[in-house]
Amino acid sequence: MGGANHPGDILELCAIAEPDYGLITNVGKAHLEGFGSFDNLVKSKCELYDFIREHNGKVFVNKDSEILYKRSEGMGGRILYGKNDLSLFASGTIADATPFLEFDWNFFSTNPTGLIPAWWVNSISITQLLQWLSVNFSGSTQSL
Repeated sequence: MGGANHPGDILELCAIAEPDYGLITNVGKAHLEGFGSFDNLVKSKCELYDFIREHNGKVFVNKDSEILYKRSEGMGGRILYGKNDLSLFASGTIADATPFLEFDWNFFSTNPTGLIPAWWVNSISITQLLQWLSVNFSGSTQSL
C-alpha cells in the first residue's frame, strides 16, 4: 500500500485494498505539506491501524517509535520489533556504522552493502517482515 499526501488518503486505500496486515515504518515531519500539522499526519498514517483493528488483522510495530507503539496499544494482532530487546519478535543492534551499517539481529548477522545509518528503521522493518513470512535470509541480506 502506498503512502499518503492528505488526511483520509490511507483510509481510502484501506477501503480499496482491505489489508489484513499493516506496517507503518515511521512517523516524521518530512512530509507535512498536505496534512497541515504533525498531528494530522499521525492521525492519517494511523488510519491503517484503525482499519486493521476493526478487521482483526495484524500490524507490525516498531516498539522504539513511541507514537506508533502507543497508537497500536490494545491491538490483539500487534507484532513488535525494535532495537536491543530480545523479547521482541525481531530485534537488532547496530554493530557498526562507519560509514555503512552492520547489524547484529537476534536471529542472524549481516552487513548490507551501502546502507547508511538513517535507514535503520526501514531495514529492521523489512527484516522482521521477512522473518514473519519465513523468507530465507541467505543472499537477501545484501539487498536490504
